[in-house]
Amino acid sequence: MWMAGVARAAASMVLMAFCVHALAAPPRIIEGRVVRVIDGDTLDVSAAGRRHRVRLGAIDAPEMDQSHGRSAANHLRRLALRWPVTVQAIKRDAHGRWVGQAWIAPAQTCPDARASCARTLDLGLAQVRVGMAWHYRQYAAEQDLATRGRYAQQERVARTQRLGLWAARHPVAPWDWRHRRAR
Repeated sequence: MWMAGVARAAASMVLMAFCVHALAAPPRIIEGRVVRVIDGDTLDVSAAGRRHRVRLGAIDAPEMDQSHGRSAANHLRRLALRWPVTVQAIKRDAHGRWVGQAWIAPAQTCPDARASCARTLDLGLAQVRVGMAWHYRQYAAEQDLATRGRYAQQERVARTQRLGLWAARHPVAPWDWRHRRAR
């Protein structure tokens, strides 16, 4: 009798968890302009009179005082600062930042940064492609399969071609670097 009650309670918890997941809010779309680049994977977006801190999802760039940290931030700054941006935010992180994908119009197709240009350049993928960030596999499950595959493939290409941080003999992943510093 007691076991039956435990089984019913467990089944109820599983059902409740499923319902909460099924009712999760759809991604939030933020349309604005990049007004500040914090580091190689974080930027500020001004939209509708508000400033939103955005963490590019499923990548991790070197920290600013880590090897290649400033290069990663400068690359993102050259790509995105003052450009119109569309962010598909999937969640907020522990620091209150929106986390998700961000797209701008490529400079080649829209040299004057008009808001009407098609935003097809994925900023996170652009950072990975030139070796300025890792594909953060710990969070890859938050990406759809096609996007996850593109990020993983571009990291493999950057590693093979020894681009950016991959030119170092033994690049240290930011999550390992942060863990070592926390000791």
